Amino acid sequence: MRIILVLLILCLCAFIGYAVNLIPLRVIFKAGSHYAETSLIVWLLLSLVASIILYWVLKLLCCLWHSPQILSRNSAVRRQHKADRLLKSGMSALLAGHYSRAERDLDRGGKLAESLGQDAVIYFENAAIAADRQNAKDRRDHYLLRARQDARTNQGGTLARITEAEIHIDNGNYEQAAKLLEKLHAEEPRNSKIAALLSDAYSGQQNWAKAWELLPALRPHLNEADFAAKQKTCAKGLLHDTAARESVAELEAAWKHLPGELRRDKDLVLQYAGALVENDHPEEAEKL
Repeated sequence: MRIILVLLILCLCAFIGYAVNLIPLRVIFKAGSHYAETSLIVWLLLSLVASIILYWVLKLLCCLWHSPQILSRNSAVRRQHKADRLLKSGMSALLAGHYSRAERDLDRGGKLAESLGQDAVIYFENAAIAADRQNAKDRRDHYLLRARQDARTNQGGTLARITEAEIHIDNGNYEQAAKLLEKLHAEEPRNSKIAALLSDAYSGQQNWAKAWELLPALRPHLNEADFAAKQKTCAKGLLHDTAARESVAELEAAWKHLPGELRRDKDLVLQYAGALVENDHPEEAEKL
């Protein structure tokens, strides 16, 4: 096999040598009355060098043509990484209680995200929380507005409104929170977070009738102990409100409306009996 390969190489070399003998050893370039003459080897070398130079010139021109897009893409990637870093540092500062730094980083990150055409809701809603922790109500409302505007632009809004409702609840503004959450609950009746926040808002308002009506929506998302505790709290509130109206008929109707396990609860039995006595029906209380 090796012998055959060597023979083939020798034949190829012999063919090349024969072809070179047939080709003129001089190359003449003629233009009108002027001409230039050079050897074949020099011409081949010059042609090779010229081809290499032309290749690199064309490659350089191609790079220059595409450089604006390349630079723009690299700049966008850098700004995206910076926005991500600001979000991470802002959230860390918020959790650590460094609210001023958190607000600054989240505000800067949100502006960067907006400049990139991305959703900046998470930046501004957490910046609003940081501002609220500093009792900066004007800045808080500014960030909430930015979050709502960005949410509308990006076909969203639920997250921003939930955060706004949480801030209202934390500040004791239960009526404003309830208005927001009622609209959200109508849009997403199966959202457990919205239902839980709406229950907190109703409890804060001491609107026990609405809080009681909301219990079925909370039932699938709470364990037995938590649901029982919330149900008992609402029942106590309902009995208190009914007793305050001084209507024994309404009080009895409210009591009969309660589930059997609640009517057997000692605390609720004592509360109901006390309400009957206060409404001049001690005989009904004695029957309990």
